[in-house]
Formats: sequence, C-alpha cells, structure tokens
Amino acid sequence: MARKICPACKHLNGGSATTCSNCDQPFDPASVVAAGRSKTRRCPGCNAEIPRALETCACGHTFTDVREHREHLEDRVRVGWSYMALGAALLGVSAVLTIATSGSFIIVLAAGPLLIGRGFITRRHAKADLAELRSVGQLPTASVVR
Repeated sequence: MARKICPACKHLNGGSATTCSNCDQPFDPASVVAAGRSKTRRCPGCNAEIPRALETCACGHTFTDVREHREHLEDRVRVGWSYMALGAALLGVSAVLTIATSGSFIIVLAAGPLLIGRGFITRRHAKADLAELRSVGQLPTASVVR
C-alpha cells in the first residue's frame, strides 16, 4: 500500500490522495513512497537512529521489546522443529501401519475371489451329482437286515 508525504508540511497521506489532507497542497506524482515499517528507530537515551532489530544502543540503552521478540522467535523455532519431528514420526508410523496391514489387506482382497471360485466349483460338482442321481430314477429303498 502506497502513501504520499506532503512536501510542504511532511504530513503522511493515503496513496490515492491528490492533495494533502492537512494543508491542501497538491501532490507531485514523485511523492509516492512505499508503505512498510521503518527499519530504524530512535533511541530514547541518546536520540540516535539505530536499526530496529538492535537490542542495545551504543549509549547502553537496552530495548526490552527486542529481547522479548527475539525470545519469542527462538521459542517459535523450537516449536517449528517439534512440529516437523512430530509430522515425520506420524508419517513414519502411518507408513509402517500401511505396510503392516497391506499383507492382511491383500489376503482379504484375494480371499474374496478364491471363495467365489470355490463356491462355483462346489456348486458345479453338487449339481452334476444331483443330475446323475435324477437320471438313474428312483433311489433304491433301504431295507433293514437282521
């Protein structure tokens, strides 16, 4: 997002402004500046312009917000490594489980067609035996012998 600085009063205005909201000065098209956070700050101890990420100024002033921010970022790095390690462990466990259960999955998958085939064969043999019995006619009657 672009911003415009008024050349007369140094007031910061929106990027689409054609005149300054403070003094009504018209803007030169070259006055557009890139938006963003300044990379420097003023030290309250010596009023020197120092980089924003510097924790201690040359005058000895310590910026506690930088130390806290650094500690927070170091903690986030540790948490990031933890997430990566946990994700890799879960990926490994799921791969092992997939491999371990794929054997039983293959057996179950193969057992279905084998049972269907076995059922067709059993049915065919039983029908053939029944047809043979029917062709003979009446079954002989059993007699009790003493």
